[in-house]
Amino acid sequence: MVKVTPALPAESRNGASHSQKAPAHTSQPTQTTPVIAYNLADMAKEQRIIKIHGKVHGVGYRFFATRVARRLGLKGSIENIRDGYVEAIVEGDKGVIDEWIEELKEGPRYAEVTNIEQETKDYTGRLGDFDVKF
Repeated sequence: MVKVTPALPAESRNGASHSQKAPAHTSQPTQTTPVIAYNLADMAKEQRIIKIHGKVHGVGYRFFATRVARRLGLKGSIENIRDGYVEAIVEGDKGVIDEWIEELKEGPRYAEVTNIEQETKDYTGRLGDFDVKF
């Protein structure tokens, strides 16, 4: 989100009233410059589609991933895919998703992760609380 707002004259920033005249030593009116404010929180967020390969079916992998995602405050879902892998769609801060993936590499006790594929997309803010899809 980009927000553009005009800057306030120096008198306004210092708490002076708009009705006060400019100091006598200035002969030109105060010029305002636009200020651009970026919402850095939204810029650092992203969506990722993640495919986890290995021994990830029948070992509680989706429930492990869900528990960790919820603890980290991520949004999205995870499901078993018939081809033997698990697929997740997740949204959140880039660094938090990276932290989640580090934990996914380990998985629960009997899981054996052999490969994790990732595709990054634009953040939408439309995903609900993280949950298992059946």
